[in-house]
Amino acid sequence: MKFKIRLETEFGWGEKRSHEICTLERRSVDASEEDLGLCLAEAKSVLNEIQRALLQDQVEEIGEIARVCRFCGTYLPVHDRRRRRIDTLFGRVIVEAPRVRICMCGLPGIPTLKVAHSPLTRLLPDNATPELRRLQAELGARHSFREAARLLNELTPCAKQNHVTI
Repeated sequence: MKFKIRLETEFGWGEKRSHEICTLERRSVDASEEDLGLCLAEAKSVLNEIQRALLQDQVEEIGEIARVCRFCGTYLPVHDRRRRRIDTLFGRVIVEAPRVRICMCGLPGIPTLKVAHSPLTRLLPDNATPELRRLQAELGARHSFREAARLLNELTPCAKQNHVTI
């Protein structure tokens, strides 16, 4: 028996994208208890791949929205794209994030400057999702920092934790 996991994204402008996450195979004939459901390692891998695809598409849409000036409606150019590391509860994800030029419409008389900002910095200033930071803080408050790191590493596919990151 084969299982295919696919993630479909529909952007706000109507474009659709499909991501093949993984294919799992299970025996039906002579099946054992290990053949039922997902094991923890498989679940971590699947969650990491779903998170990667989901985050990259979200960053792409956030970047497109940020390219429209809030004041004059001008479609702003992308200055460059940079790789950003985002730590999430479901793994460390590297995304390509655009840096958008700043519109000079509110600054008349000033020569055009090539100043850029990343819309992702406003959302994730610490390069970590709030859910991961909250869980690190909660486990760190209830356990020793080393034990909290061990629990996170054991149960979640997040990036390798240690007592310093907690």
